[in-house]
Amino acid sequence: MSHLLDGKTAVVTGGASGIGRGISLELADHGANVVVADLRPDPRVHDLAPTHEVIEDEMAPEARYVETDVTAYDDVANAVDVADGLGGIDVMVNNAGLSSGGDLFDSTEEEYYETTDVMLKGTYFGCRAAGERMVENGAGGSIINVSSTAADRGYVGGGSFFYSAAKGGIRSMSYAIAEILGPDGIRVNSIQPGYTLNTGFSADAASSKSEAEVEEFNNERAAETALERLGRPEDLGGAAVFLASDLSSYVTAAELLVDGGWVHTGGP
Repeated sequence: MSHLLDGKTAVVTGGASGIGRGISLELADHGANVVVADLRPDPRVHDLAPTHEVIEDEMAPEARYVETDVTAYDDVANAVDVADGLGGIDVMVNNAGLSSGGDLFDSTEEEYYETTDVMLKGTYFGCRAAGERMVENGAGGSIINVSSTAADRGYVGGGSFFYSAAKGGIRSMSYAIAEILGPDGIRVNSIQPGYTLNTGFSADAASSKSEAEVEEFNNERAAETALERLGRPEDLGGAAVFLASDLSSYVTAAELLVDGGWVHTGGP
């Protein structure tokens, strides 16, 4: 454990599973107390111990789980309130998301709103609730919004157009809110993950494939990256630690690709 984030408290939406879990655990490993804000405490993909319990049982920092629907502002604000019991919010990670279903011509308005409500409205609510508290506290802070390589490049898949639109909106929203909150010493940045293993998104992609087909698909995707491997939740966690810490004290309104080089070097 390092001490980069000692004395800091983070709220991570969607922190129970996948990328959110990886971010929560890495923040805690570097000293931060963590509020895991999610609809459920148990990881969605693997039979693992709840994220907040791992932090409490195996790490030095404190952790709390709070049931949170990011499409409800009061829920998000409550997660920020829970952080007060751990010293007050210093870091907000707006990570909650979902993969979309439906092909273009079979898609529905309800699917559109389901996707944008969780990702765009949820990110807006997180920035608003955390930003207001950070301004009140007067000590600055870091807001990290999880976008996607889909903000840069289209891809073929059910609901990809909804997903890409929402993730692109998150990136652009981050620029605007960075301008608004910058005078108060609050930095706002986005992380753009590439294809990442052990997430709900990767599980959905694999759900209709055999084990051999999943391995072939993963190998093909890995070969498209400069590093010739797929991402892991802890890779995104490392990026979040950087953006949460004073190492990035002069970094705001930036987007950080964490994709093994896929966007700029590989892929069809």
